[in-house]
Amino acid sequence: MAWKKSGLILIILIFGFIALKLLSNISSLETPNLTPESFPEKFNGWIGKDVPVSPEEKSFLPKDTLFMKRYFSKPEVGEVYLVVVFSGKDRRSIHRPEVCYPSQGWSISNKRIHSVNVDHPIKSLKTTSLEVSFRKSKTARTDLVLYWFMGNNRITASHYKRVFLMGLDRCVYGRNYRWAFLRLSVPFIKNREQAFAVADEFIKDLFPHIADNSYSQF
Repeated sequence: MAWKKSGLILIILIFGFIALKLLSNISSLETPNLTPESFPEKFNGWIGKDVPVSPEEKSFLPKDTLFMKRYFSKPEVGEVYLVVVFSGKDRRSIHRPEVCYPSQGWSISNKRIHSVNVDHPIKSLKTTSLEVSFRKSKTARTDLVLYWFMGNNRITASHYKRVFLMGLDRCVYGRNYRWAFLRLSVPFIKNREQAFAVADEFIKDLFPHIADNSYSQF
């Protein structure tokens, strides 16, 4: 029995050594064609206007985090606010809206998966949909929020799937790809249906510009 126990300990040590070597030699890689510059300012009638990144955002997140923040408008369709956060080596670069909004005084309701038909081999882009409301004194508003993640030619609406895929790349392949978190918000001007219609049209128009046919959905 003693030799069996010693053998088990030896196996654990060997695997631990291998894992340590892999994790200590991780290569940080960009996801091809997924940078702030890959998001067009004008496309399919949408016109964008850049929004500066605040000093608080820059100081709160790791230094190698990249941002793209832009208001888009399209005549007779509506307005969309798009925020894209590109992760760095530190996983803290990306925060889900479920974490950020409540800390800023917003309440969240009606979380679900919302699919958008896109001109792409995946055919239907899955996004996480939230309705966020802010109530303070005389100020009140409700926004529709849709978000998803992209990285290493993969797309997912799930934060937990993204973490799993990142861990797979790091632990098995020794690679740390830069992921992008895409979040768009549309104010409820008329009603819920109108907000979804605006968001859907924006995604349909934008998606071909940011995702080539090599992307798969998880």
